[in-house]
Amino acid sequence: MQLKPNDLLLFARVVDEGSFSKAGQRLAVPVSTVSRRITALETALGERLILRTTRKLTVTELGQAVLEHAHQVQQSAEAAGALADNRKLEPAGRLRITMATDLGLMAPFLAEFLARYPAIVLEVDVSARFVDLIGENFDVALRLGALKDDATLAARHVCDVCGGLYASPAYLKKHGTPRDPNALLEHHAVYTQRRRACRRRESWETHPTWFCEWLLTARASCSPSTAARSPT
Repeated sequence: MQLKPNDLLLFARVVDEGSFSKAGQRLAVPVSTVSRRITALETALGERLILRTTRKLTVTELGQAVLEHAHQVQQSAEAAGALADNRKLEPAGRLRITMATDLGLMAPFLAEFLARYPAIVLEVDVSARFVDLIGENFDVALRLGALKDDATLAARHVCDVCGGLYASPAYLKKHGTPRDPNALLEHHAVYTQRRRACRRRESWETHPTWFCEWLLTARASCSPSTAARSPT
């Protein structure tokens, strides 16, 4: 026998309020609907749950037994609602984020986020690959550039990121200022490795081009022996 939880909740409300009309008012439901649903519940159970007169309601023996279960359903529903309310007041739980290595500049913002919401456990996957958000159970992905059109995901513009060339005055005084991109090949570079994955294998490649991670850009530009360009 399959009983509808909403009918049990309605039955508990009728008994607790002492009348069909009061229960309907509390739930913003027409009295006719309340009466129809209770009758359907009694039909499903095969017995009367409430004896109705013009003055009062009398709960039958089966009605008392069913009422205990109905109150348990009611308490479970209220507990679930309270859990949701508490999460709105203080966000909690695990938050899984994936972002590209180029977005290392987000580190200070993530630290600020954790300080503001200490009940959240933050898991960050830093990778250049495009993950399956749903299949790999990620909540948020931070990406640069245009995104693929995907009806299953919601995208929101967070900020604009601008790149540039940086060098300290001491470095330029010692090595000169490059006048065009080709001149950069004669200067000191910061090299990084990036992981390239495919279906059959995974490899690491060293890029002999002028770039460095965002976090390194600001630091490297302060060194008298290093020039760096942010990734494009």
